[in-house]
Amino acid sequence: MAGYILKKGFLAKKNGRVINRNVYDNGLKAGTYTGDIKNGGMNGFGVLKLNGDEYNGSFINNKFQGNGKYSCKDGRIYEGEYNNGALVLIDNKAWWGGMEVDADILVPYRDSESGKCGFCNIKDEVVIDFIFDFAGEFYEGLAGVEIGGKYGYVSKEGNLVIPCEYDEISDFSQGFAVVELDGKSGIINKLGRLITICIYDNISTFSEGLAGVKSKGKCGFLNKSGEITIPLKFESFHDFSESMAGVKLYGKWGFVDKSGDLIIPCSYDYVSEFCEGFATVCLGDKFGYISSEGAIVIPCIYDTAGYFNNGKAFVGLNKIQLSVDCQGNYIG
Repeated sequence: MAGYILKKGFLAKKNGRVINRNVYDNGLKAGTYTGDIKNGGMNGFGVLKLNGDEYNGSFINNKFQGNGKYSCKDGRIYEGEYNNGALVLIDNKAWWGGMEVDADILVPYRDSESGKCGFCNIKDEVVIDFIFDFAGEFYEGLAGVEIGGKYGYVSKEGNLVIPCEYDEISDFSQGFAVVELDGKSGIINKLGRLITICIYDNISTFSEGLAGVKSKGKCGFLNKSGEITIPLKFESFHDFSESMAGVKLYGKWGFVDKSGDLIIPCSYDYVSEFCEGFATVCLGDKFGYISSEGAIVIPCIYDTAGYFNNGKAFVGLNKIQLSVDCQGNYIG
């Protein structure tokens, strides 16, 4: 039996661009990494943001190692020693990199003989037979699968609960998933019902109750009823985080609230999502930080700047990586 599936093309649309999900490299799925890149991979101290989770610590050959911190999107935080970023079984409990996970986790595998995909548990026992052309990970109880070039969703019991009829799909998030048909995107719920038909050029997954949409070059946001709540007038967008979303207008970035009011003017060349009350901003080719009130708290003097985590952020200056607190003071 082969290892994790290696396949590009299982797509999730987000922030106006296509992200390849379920693409594995040495056991880690593609995500946003800020840190040292050596020998073509993640090596050294850095931050990896992945599906709302964040690894903060040492990486060796793309795997989380040593002392570090893992912050889950549901608010749980684990600290301690990590070994090889691997999934192991200790005392009949599932552990991943030193962290306990659900013992009933199902992992997608491709059968080396038939080429078909199915799901195994952490003991490598087959739970869902190898009948799919492709299989993704489970999110909110459902996993994306492919049959004959079309995508749908399977439950952990192996039931095809949403038929394979879409060209592309995303993982479920907050009870909804993005689907694509004939080059246009829509949103379905867990019953497979379309809350908005496939008419948009691009839709992000829901974040804080709103999803970004794009049509005819303009972007806005809709709610979980499929209603447009922020008009399509922006050039690009980020997902909502801490009740604000980055938007681009006339070539510059700022932030709107959930009412669509522009609370931080579009005056930056780029912005990140807010995290712990701060967002990274860019002026020219230099990065700094602003507060949720829009005040510049750390000037744009750095070559790189990561997200704040527990009051600390990693910045780069003249190829040297440093850590700063929210006042811009250097800390160890």
